[in-house]
Amino acid sequence: TEDATVDAGPVTPDAGPPRSIVFVHTNDEHSHQLGFGPEVDDVPPAGPGSGLEGGLLRRSVVIERIRAEASTLGSGSALVSSGDQTMGSLFHLANPSRGIDYAVATLLGYDALTLGNHEFDFGAGQLASALRAGGVDVTGNPGILQIPVVVSNIRFSGSSADDDTLSNLYATAGDATHPLRRTFIKTHRGVRVGYLGLLGLEASYYAPFKRPVRFSMATDNTACTTDAQCGGAPCLPPATDPLATAGTCAINADESDPRHFAALVADAALAVAELRAQNVDLVVALAHVGVDERELATLEAMGLPASEARSSEEILLAKGVSQVLAAQGLHGIDVIVGGHSHTALQRP
Repeated sequence: TEDATVDAGPVTPDAGPPRSIVFVHTNDEHSHQLGFGPEVDDVPPAGPGSGLEGGLLRRSVVIERIRAEASTLGSGSALVSSGDQTMGSLFHLANPSRGIDYAVATLLGYDALTLGNHEFDFGAGQLASALRAGGVDVTGNPGILQIPVVVSNIRFSGSSADDDTLSNLYATAGDATHPLRRTFIKTHRGVRVGYLGLLGLEASYYAPFKRPVRFSMATDNTACTTDAQCGGAPCLPPATDPLATAGTCAINADESDPRHFAALVADAALAVAELRAQNVDLVVALAHVGVDERELATLEAMGLPASEARSSEEILLAKGVSQVLAAQGLHGIDVIVGGHSHTALQRP
């Protein structure tokens, strides 16, 4: 049985039988369905020392091994990705509208995904086509993706129809015909997990072909229904209803402006609070946001914790969300599954 509270907090001795969950995650897969190495791409022989690594088959073996280990220990397991499934090999380039990377995620049994900046490299329309074809049924036929793609800070345009095919795949609660959703809740062997998904400030900046789609941006509270009313800045619907036809004007159109970071924190905190209100045990952020690898290496060399970071967007985001929600008596994000910066973290 589940023993969920609005704020799970630390487990107490009388909280019932202990429960645990193992998170298996990948990020920035970039269409590497074949193994890759310094000179060859899955060409035998691939013995010890060949330098060959990665690929769909190797990934599946590791995933199944970890799942089996978790099951043996009586733990639930969740398989998630923090974005940039696509763009990096001929698998994606050959026919981006076929959604082969999402088909692979379907076959591997991912529980939840989010979007990275490279999902938009061919525009919002091609991403929509990939999502429509990325599901695979039991007979191997393509269809709409059934894995929830969680995006909690996306905004669709009320001024342009160029993102309509993508916005048609979004529903706040989500269902079988709307893979894009604001949040997602799934119970893994007794542990009720609430997922949110975020595209960070830098990642959004490096996705110029996503437009007219936007992500978190600071606004000046000027009411609007079209971009034309905002003096060159976009008119943004609220994060809670990115399909709304009315919203407020962004302070500017410059996505590199650091003032937009506060909006990212606010959007994330709002999604976390919504999940806490639904009695989840854990809140997990699938964050295509990133960290500063040099900063973390420097902190480690100095014997300082990663929480002392000053330029790692993902860490600043977590601290900001905790501060906002503490004022409401709520706990922040429990786990961040990060991506974008391709950083191998030595510890969570």
